[in-house]
Amino acid sequence: MKEGESVQAVYPSGRFTTVSQIHETVMAALGLPSEAVDCFSIWLSSKHLQLQLKSYHLPCKLFKKWKDLLSQYTNTAYDDICQDEPILTFQRNTFFPLKEERKMIDPKKKSENEKAIDLLYNEVSQCVSFDFTVVVLTASVEVCQC
Repeated sequence: MKEGESVQAVYPSGRFTTVSQIHETVMAALGLPSEAVDCFSIWLSSKHLQLQLKSYHLPCKLFKKWKDLLSQYTNTAYDDICQDEPILTFQRNTFFPLKEERKMIDPKKKSENEKAIDLLYNEVSQCVSFDFTVVVLTASVEVCQC
């Protein structure tokens, strides 16, 4: 999935949808192999703050608390906090061991993991291009019924 593309989904649990449910939807939509499940994570990101979410988090709750999180964890000006809108992104899991990531490029499995490798490569190239440690817009996810 290229930068700026999105996966749209409607969840019956609405605002009680967990990160785990969203993660499953994105994995399926991107056609990623099961080996890549731990390689990627859902993030709540804006230009002022990026948070890697845990599987049990409820993104809608965090959307509502976003301004408080910005006030607590950043030095962002009040006017910017009022205008900041986070999005859910699908990015590399920062806790996924690099050793395991390297296994994905094994020539025997490379064709199976090609999509995951492409996503990881795109994220790294964005980090280098913009001098970021984390990329905000690898793959956006729009959550309906929050």
